[in-house]
Amino acid sequence: MQAHLESDRDFVIVLVRRCQDADIPITADAYQIAGLMNAMFFVSFHEEDFGLGTYPGTIDLLLDLIAAYCLGEVPITDLSPLKRNGAL
Repeated sequence: MQAHLESDRDFVIVLVRRCQDADIPITADAYQIAGLMNAMFFVSFHEEDFGLGTYPGTIDLLLDLIAAYCLGEVPITDLSPLKRNGAL
């Protein structure tokens, strides 16, 4: 599992670099983006918990929020709990 997570982070590092080279203003850290993408992966295991009627809309909303965060459109002002716990 750890090797898979490291591979994901390596991919996102390259992706962020290429986006920035193409003038796509990615402002989020590659490690943050990789963590958010992993969270989306694990959310997919809980479709029934959301209810069959709301799951697709919930996923769309989460993806839009992640994209907006990555582009700096949704600032997170206090990440200190995450930093304290070593998540960032």
